[in-house]
Amino acid sequence: MDLYCVWLNIFGLALTSTLRILEWPPLNCTQPALQCSVQINNCSDEGWIKPRQQAPNGPLWHSGSQQHVFVRRGESGDLLPVISLSWSFQVNGGVDIIRGTEVHITEEDTNQSICVRYIFHNKIQNMVTNWMPWTFSLDRVVVDPEYKYSVSIYNLPKPDLGNYRLDKNVTIPGCKDPNIKSAKVCLENGSLWDPQLSWTVPVDGGERLIITVGFNTAEFSEEYQISIQNTQHSQHVMRENRTSLNVTFELDVWQLPPCEMLIVIQPFFIRCKSNCLHHQTKCNYCSYYKRPPTYSRSLMIKALLGLIMAGGFLTYLLQKIFHTDPGIQFLTTPRGELEGVQVQERKRKVLIIYSLDHPLYIEIVLKLCAFLMAKCGIEVRTRTTIDILTVVC
Repeated sequence: MDLYCVWLNIFGLALTSTLRILEWPPLNCTQPALQCSVQINNCSDEGWIKPRQQAPNGPLWHSGSQQHVFVRRGESGDLLPVISLSWSFQVNGGVDIIRGTEVHITEEDTNQSICVRYIFHNKIQNMVTNWMPWTFSLDRVVVDPEYKYSVSIYNLPKPDLGNYRLDKNVTIPGCKDPNIKSAKVCLENGSLWDPQLSWTVPVDGGERLIITVGFNTAEFSEEYQISIQNTQHSQHVMRENRTSLNVTFELDVWQLPPCEMLIVIQPFFIRCKSNCLHHQTKCNYCSYYKRPPTYSRSLMIKALLGLIMAGGFLTYLLQKIFHTDPGIQFLTTPRGELEGVQVQERKRKVLIIYSLDHPLYIEIVLKLCAFLMAKCGIEVRTRTTIDILTVVC
């Protein structure tokens, strides 16, 4: 027997309720030896409240059956998440005076609800059927992922005193749950989308890195944002009924982290919009080169020229300071002693501290050291650390 009482708030849409019951195939509560009819949203208590002695006991959750969520096909053929409940009458619990059963389901955030009554048209003669308690089920209530519902089940008539009902709070799992991830509402959030994200890099790199990113599209997402993390490189593409897309980036390698970058793709599904789950993959582009990429030569030359210019400017400043600072001029010192002092002052030392983040750093620093010693007559010493350059004269 199917018994339904439902309220549904569609995830991601307006606050208005679309709580409903799947009505196909038509609801039918009749069982062998029991004739009944269905009433939906007509649950007035008028005529259904009796003194405690004239009312049956409350129902019990059916032994061996627990609440769970699964998907079933709706009227339009789409898979919808539904809740399943099962309960029984108590043996010797006034079965002979039960005239029906009633279910309420309420969505807790908005307090909107719906109820369903099954009205019995004949008296139940036996306390059991087929040697089992009379059992009823509900498995057509459409619910939404990650929503909370409260369920109440009564036997009719209701007693005027006491609490003779079943109560249960139900939290619907998210779209990652295997029982509902194939429902349409979850597909519209990208629950089953596997982009199979891939990338290719030419074997022979140049001064600029060309990378092509490929991925599979999804039915319910028309737009995609593909980005290289920690850079300003990003492209927005449209699906246009294509099942896969390719996006090409042309990058300056010196702007990227050494050897590795992160490729991120953001879909825009119709339910989650701009808050959809991102997919990403790492790209180790250095593994495509058998030797350091050719761009390293120009990078090394640029870095070396920059360091040489910085070293030359530093040398110029040091010479200017030692030749113009009055604090180091000894006007009362004899000429021979003054020359000795100046010779000592020209003997300068430079300590270069550099990091080992990239193999090119060593070669560049060595060339700078050779230049300072050969051209400037400066004694150079080196130490390694991380991203610090300290010059001591």
